[in-house]
Amino acid sequence: MRKILFIFLLVPFISLGQDKEIIELRNELNTVKENLNSHHKEFITGVVVSIVGYYWQYYCCTRTCNYR
Repeated sequence: MRKILFIFLLVPFISLGQDKEIIELRNELNTVKENLNSHHKEFITGVVVSIVGYYWQYYCCTRTCNYR
């Protein structure tokens, strides 16, 4: 009976210090999410620029130049 009482008294003390770690992990997770969103925005912008550049090169250069 004393062992059970000891366990019930010990568990709350063990979990007291974990709140700070949880807050730090949440902050790090938010930082990673922000970086990932920034990366996706840059990637989409690069894809759009590549597509526009390809079509501009294909349609404009093939009609004005006789290289093909």
